Amino acid sequence: MSTATRIMLPDAVSRLAGLAFGSGPSVETNTPKHLAFLPLEALELDLSDPEQRDFGDYELVELLGQGGMGVVYRARQRSLDREVAVKLLSAGPWASADFIARFQREAQSAARLTHPNIVSIYEIGQHAELNFFSMQLVKGKSLAACLDREGKLAPTEAARLLRTISEALDYAHRLGILHLDLKPANVLIDERGEPMVADFGLAKRLDEALAGDTDEVSGTPCYMAPEQALAKGQRIGVATDVYGLGAILYELITGRPPYLGSSPRHTLEMVVSGELEAPHVLNTQVPLDLSAIVMKCLHKDAAQRYLTARGLAEDLGRFLEGRQVSVRAQSTLERTSRWARREPKLAGAVLIAATSLLAGLGASTWQWRRAEAENIRAEQAASAARQALWKVRDRDVDALVAAQRPLDALAPLLDNLAEQEAVAEPLARTNRYTFAGLAAAAPALIDVLPTGTNTGQVVIDPEGRWVVTLADDHVNAQRFDLASGHRVWAGRVDPFYASTSLTVAANGRYLLGEHSNWAMHNRRGQNGSLVDLGTGAKIMPPSARFPKLVRLLFSADGEFAMVGETDDAAGGSVVARLHRVSDWRVLGKPGIFNGNLQLSSGGQRLFVFERLATHGKTPQPMEMLDAVTLERRWVVQPPEHIRAWRLSPTETTMAIGLLNGRIGLIDVASGAVRWISSPYQSSAVNEFEFSRDGRWLAAVHDSLGVQVLDIDTGTIVMPSLPVVANRELQVLDIDPQTRRIGIQGREQCLMFRIDDGAATLLHSAPGVGANSRCGMNARLGLLVVAHNSEAAVWRLRTNLPLQAQAPVLEMLQSAPRVYAARTLHVDAEQAQLQSLDGKPAGPLMRFPFAIGFALDVGERVVVSSAAMLHVRNSADGKEAYAPIELPANPVALLAQGDTILAAWAVHDDGVPAVRIATFDLANGQRLGERTLPSFRPSLALSADQRHVLAWYDDAMTGASGLLVMKRENLVDAVGSLPFSSQPEAKLIRYGALSDGVLWRMRGIGGDAGYHLDAIELETGRSLQSWPLDVPFMAATTNGKKLLAINQSNELLIFDNGASPKVIKHGLPSRDGHHGFAVSADGLRAVVFQGNAAQWLDLASGRWLAPPLSVAQTRMFTRVALGEDFALLSDDRRRQWLYPLHRSDEPIDQLRERTQALLPGDAPRLPTDAERVRQQLRAADPGPPRAAVSMAPAKHTDIEPPFVDLRPKCNLPLDRTGEQLHLAIRLDRAIVVGRHRLLGQDYEVRCGVFPKFVPDRDANVADGSRIDGIAVHGQTARAIDFLMVAPSIIVDRIDPQFAVLEIAYRNGERARKTLMLGPDLRPWLQPYYGNAPNTQRMAFIGLSAQYFESVHPRAPKPAAYHIRYDNPHPDWPIDGLAIESTRRPYSAPLLLAATLVQGGEEDTP
Repeated sequence: MSTATRIMLPDAVSRLAGLAFGSGPSVETNTPKHLAFLPLEALELDLSDPEQRDFGDYELVELLGQGGMGVVYRARQRSLDREVAVKLLSAGPWASADFIARFQREAQSAARLTHPNIVSIYEIGQHAELNFFSMQLVKGKSLAACLDREGKLAPTEAARLLRTISEALDYAHRLGILHLDLKPANVLIDERGEPMVADFGLAKRLDEALAGDTDEVSGTPCYMAPEQALAKGQRIGVATDVYGLGAILYELITGRPPYLGSSPRHTLEMVVSGELEAPHVLNTQVPLDLSAIVMKCLHKDAAQRYLTARGLAEDLGRFLEGRQVSVRAQSTLERTSRWARREPKLAGAVLIAATSLLAGLGASTWQWRRAEAENIRAEQAASAARQALWKVRDRDVDALVAAQRPLDALAPLLDNLAEQEAVAEPLARTNRYTFAGLAAAAPALIDVLPTGTNTGQVVIDPEGRWVVTLADDHVNAQRFDLASGHRVWAGRVDPFYASTSLTVAANGRYLLGEHSNWAMHNRRGQNGSLVDLGTGAKIMPPSARFPKLVRLLFSADGEFAMVGETDDAAGGSVVARLHRVSDWRVLGKPGIFNGNLQLSSGGQRLFVFERLATHGKTPQPMEMLDAVTLERRWVVQPPEHIRAWRLSPTETTMAIGLLNGRIGLIDVASGAVRWISSPYQSSAVNEFEFSRDGRWLAAVHDSLGVQVLDIDTGTIVMPSLPVVANRELQVLDIDPQTRRIGIQGREQCLMFRIDDGAATLLHSAPGVGANSRCGMNARLGLLVVAHNSEAAVWRLRTNLPLQAQAPVLEMLQSAPRVYAARTLHVDAEQAQLQSLDGKPAGPLMRFPFAIGFALDVGERVVVSSAAMLHVRNSADGKEAYAPIELPANPVALLAQGDTILAAWAVHDDGVPAVRIATFDLANGQRLGERTLPSFRPSLALSADQRHVLAWYDDAMTGASGLLVMKRENLVDAVGSLPFSSQPEAKLIRYGALSDGVLWRMRGIGGDAGYHLDAIELETGRSLQSWPLDVPFMAATTNGKKLLAINQSNELLIFDNGASPKVIKHGLPSRDGHHGFAVSADGLRAVVFQGNAAQWLDLASGRWLAPPLSVAQTRMFTRVALGEDFALLSDDRRRQWLYPLHRSDEPIDQLRERTQALLPGDAPRLPTDAERVRQQLRAADPGPPRAAVSMAPAKHTDIEPPFVDLRPKCNLPLDRTGEQLHLAIRLDRAIVVGRHRLLGQDYEVRCGVFPKFVPDRDANVADGSRIDGIAVHGQTARAIDFLMVAPSIIVDRIDPQFAVLEIAYRNGERARKTLMLGPDLRPWLQPYYGNAPNTQRMAFIGLSAQYFESVHPRAPKPAAYHIRYDNPHPDWPIDGLAIESTRRPYSAPLLLAATLVQGGEEDTP
């Protein structure tokens, strides 16, 4: 590494070097400090040296360039094996703090931007004392290099390039970021010829720029705006970047920058006061319109430039399309010429008539043809320009929606919509849906409150009736009524202390003002002021009675107060006593307190924490005293200094946060402490926030983030919210009922939903800037954003599941079309049709046993209850005919048109298989029956119900094939189907049938690949075959087309063409279920992948509505479409409504409504403010509908011959078995209730699960055992067990898996050892050595679907029927036991047991 060389600089430059690098001579002068003059003293690395090439996770490859803030290298990121660009801070470890801050600001600013024409930032960090950030590597040259090599550009090419750059800058401006150093060197041209804006080296937050003047000169002189060059006292903003854009365009079309003096100082003088030659003077090829656009950008008065970069882009678009630009009036001749190009036929006719009088028909014809040709070329160029602009805006919209900023996405989308409708572009129809979907998903603005001042805090009533805003002076407050929008009162709330924050008293009658205390980061409970919430009146002790008042502390309900006065008798100390506020009567003994106090409701308990001790001293204890007698009730000595504390709203728990990150929960009654293990053990707790019911506690840690705890269980509900950690983080509200939490951080207010330890971002509040303050009511979905002199009130729209609960097993099947706006709600043994708003749409239907499948087929519903199929009328719930009895519970059930298709498990010569049967839906008549050589075939009915398809690729049986069977008798409809000559290619992955075409996907991947075949059903003739890179995850047919989705996030449409149409759906890649459904007209589809779903337009490939997402730990399993909505089911049996919206309002009305919603510094309230506010309040959609908790299933008592496992159950079927190495989702596999499996009845309620051995290489001394499963003296000749082996790794030498034991009344015992292979098998092991294939598989559950998508040939989690022949059938049985063995991963899971009593036939 070379040493830095000191360069002698002119005095102004030297002063700047000193400012930037903390070195250089100090010269007293008023000359502005100027970063443009800064010489680069960068670190020069010798890349031939491996040690210098090694830079943490990066290997530096070559030097790419240098900038004002740093040096850039091409590098390889080892962890992700990708090429990136790495920018190092120029001054290395010698850089000053100010320069480092500027460098980090550049990275942080650019990192917030996700745009196809802005260079992306990947990582910001420090390595070996060097600050750096890594970014997207753009392979190409800078615009400056292109100009040096090729010279100036053609005017249209320059305009097209600058329009794209302007669109990118407009995106940055809408996110509140200025560039401030725009120049050709900071624009990169990639391999596609697309511009990429880079080097936000002087980037500045827009609200900071607008908030005040700047004293610093910054930028590059040739491209600086006058306000940058003047620096002192000048306001910079969006217009500054507009100037930079104009300067770039000037150089593109003239070949030189606007101003170029003999020195930087001379250049700056020219920028401020020099005259500028218009571009068309320097280059006569520049059209006057384009020249006028440039000159407007470069106006010395910022107010005379384009107001926004979007305005510039739109004018450039008009220029490219040959329309009149906004900055220049056209002459009659110009207007006539442009009219002729737009209306060639009419213009040609006029021209022919005029010319024929002068030159004859031949000349006029030639002129007409020339005009026509020019018009065609102009229209083609204009169309290409429009399409390119629309695509850029589409990318803007996608990026904003991905960042949960739907309101910001409305403006570019509306621009596209307006332009597309103006030229009758078909995409306009799609964007009508997209715009309406965004507007419906975005928060609804329901009022704008005129606060008249900057706001320091917002308080929202728990019931949503009012809002209180506290001014940023922490002195003045005002209350607004939300129903009317009227101000109720305004006044000072600082009678004693300046209130840093306000809270609502426990009784809801008062506002409590919490005062500051340097020692405690969390000041909750330090209530120094009291205000009557109804009137705004301040409540203070009368000065006549308390002339020496120096301290005041109110109770949590505001009814009592500790009043402290100076006591001369006590040596001038402050003596405090408890008083009743209503009459200021003394209630307690005097005491002297030097630290922090908190008084509980009712004035009963006084919590005392003296002070925050310094490091190295003994941590101070926390005490609770009787507030009247001051007697100590308990004291807690923490192991580390207390940093934050908070009393729960129920006043049963005191939370304390320590300097080392530990959290303690003190029981208020006893003083006992529960210490919570935290992932942030090294990060101090800054703040606590309890939910209003006291069930959840959010802890904000110093620099690492937010975690959420369950107070009752002491468990961590959410280990870490995905927010940028900083000291400004604040929890606004938290609600366990809706599982929502609101967070305010640095310039952002966010709402998350917490599910299963994962957080989903629901909303990013609009209009949040550096001076904004937010308030949130998570339960009611209310958000208030106070900015400048207004407070916008928003109603958050949140997706919640429908009340109706989906059947467990129905989710295994392909989705039927929704017949009406209703869904079928299932709860244990009962079912009911319900409307989408949860109201009954039919009678309550009861069935004998637990429901497995429940299918709505229009006028009838088909329900499986144990081994019975019930067909009932939708209108009255009565049986259409006698139930159909099957030999066992169905493992698959389809109902479509006039056909029912059912499948159940059998054993065919000891091999697990499936028996299928078809029935006539009209009368229940059995049509055909057949055994398939696979336990888990995929089944489908053709669209006309004439054929049944079955395809299978079964690793357990070795069977693979595709069958097409006639509906009426299930005999083969097609004989031998053509296959590839390669045996591996015969493996069937998918089959479908529509309009006489059979679709088949086959293959195993690798070199053999995959193939899709289209086969003519009647002849078996191959119509077409397509090679596939990746297999399908799901597919469906639509007429003669096949639509499929694959693992590459693609929707494929196969027709008779040579290659399929490919649509990228854009959902995040996730393992799990994949699926989709197509609308009846074939124009739209809903695709789901993992936990997200999205509406798509099949013609354009664009999305129609923002994605619907559930928690990351869950996944969708099926989708069905109605006319304008989709119903999705997830793997927790919840159903979700996903509507499709469309807006037919005129463009002008949409634009007016959009402008009112867009965040910005301009006041939202127009001149007719009250009328607009009334309209907003009237359109309030109201609180989000709360999720409905289902009543627990009601089951009859368990009586013989069924064994009641419930007293010994340790694994409920409504939750995941966390103990398992890979959790088997039992609640998604088998229904609670009665089952008939392989001819035996079982009563399934829960699971009995002995502890398993976690280490494969370990042999524990004793396995775990669960005994005492009561049988109550019953006798049996055998016992049938329903069991699961969820292990994945087994000991192949010794297959002992579990032991079953019978305990008799006489004290004797009998034992049976279960063997892996003969009795049951682990779920990812197809075979166990040479063990006989005698397992009796009874059931495969829903969780198998997941593994089928990830491991198509792997056996799936299954339940096995195991018979234990009783060696003493006449002996009364006292109980049963089950235990794991010594073998690694022994994990027996018992679901049910049934006694086989005398005289019964053997189980089939």
